[in-house]
Amino acid sequence: MNEIGFVSRRFLPAEGGVEHFLYDLVTALRQDYSPRMAAQILGDGPDFPGVDDVLARYYPDDEHRGLVIKALAPSGLDRLRLLPCALKLLPGLRRVAYGPLKALAVRTFARVYLRRLTAHFENVALIHSFAFDGPGLLGCRAAARLKVPFVITPFVHPGKWGDGAQNIALYNAADAVLALHAQDAEALKNLGVREELVRTCGVGINSFSGQGNRFREKHNIRGLMVLFIGRMIGHKGYRELTRAAVRLRQEGREITLVLIGPEGEHSEKFFKAHAGDGVLVLGQISDQEKNDALFACDLFCLPSKSEIMPMTILEAWWAGKPVLAGDIPALRAFVDEGKDGLFVRQGTDALREALLQFITVPGHFRHLGENGRKKVEEHYLIRHVAERTRDLYIEVMQRKKEVTRVTLSNT
Repeated sequence: MNEIGFVSRRFLPAEGGVEHFLYDLVTALRQDYSPRMAAQILGDGPDFPGVDDVLARYYPDDEHRGLVIKALAPSGLDRLRLLPCALKLLPGLRRVAYGPLKALAVRTFARVYLRRLTAHFENVALIHSFAFDGPGLLGCRAAARLKVPFVITPFVHPGKWGDGAQNIALYNAADAVLALHAQDAEALKNLGVREELVRTCGVGINSFSGQGNRFREKHNIRGLMVLFIGRMIGHKGYRELTRAAVRLRQEGREITLVLIGPEGEHSEKFFKAHAGDGVLVLGQISDQEKNDALFACDLFCLPSKSEIMPMTILEAWWAGKPVLAGDIPALRAFVDEGKDGLFVRQGTDALREALLQFITVPGHFRHLGENGRKKVEEHYLIRHVAERTRDLYIEVMQRKKEVTRVTLSNT
């Protein structure tokens, strides 16, 4: 059985959509391939990209749900070797030379970990990176040293991260660049990634079950339940959603907002100041309780201004729930307005008006969840993604063999 090397910045038990998607995909691919994992962050602490290169806590190699993970975590000597990564954090230098210093940091990270990653990936048939910047370049260089194909799923947020010049060069050095959906593929091409490299394998989830009544009884929830799942960071819209729910409660509406997910940098302070009766902040909970919450809610709301892979929308659809989503291109790539979801601007007033519609005529929107469930069954179960990814692996490995054969015949 061929071995595949997987590289990511974070991996379970670190929480997030990317981490769960990667685990589910690797698990589905194990029918045909033996995985070797490597990740920079294996815990669920604060996430500060760039700063973590030098100041990351040390993680030993770990095993999670049957997968052995090589930790790309710095020893004391490594921290000294990684010091050039910190130059881009200095305010003066950052202002005048951020681009070159960022490129230096990426190269430094790859150089520090190259030997140990190459040894860990010895005899793999292909390397697949789920990260850009340092971990992505590291995977690319390890593939070159081992003379195997390199594939990358970059999770680019145009205008935010993953779209710098050094990363575009990285993507163009790959044998294939995997997009998550059609809008993601178009964005990659617009950034300068060669069209022939871009392939869309999609995203997916595993089927699951939950007991909504159990969740409602545990938390004494009556009336309309609105659910938010995600990291508590500003662009997700959790603050505006909370204010809208609180305002509706103050107006006498029977509504409960449940928020699930890791805390963000100022979320605890915000909830102390703004959350009131009818707002239930659960933080991180077990997978089963999260599934129960999905089956318990009447509406799932993700009013984000920035997303790339909204796995929680797919989970809400699987539970048969209508979706209220932020009106951004990445979410329009998933949600068909009026058929399986609705869009809303990220603002307290706009969210209040949208929620009020669901309170007034909740049955009117039931078909949105039913159609979403059918969409997931047809396109977004993880086995569909695994099949497309498996076909791509076969293609690029065969192409690499043919190129190698031609090269050798000309020497």
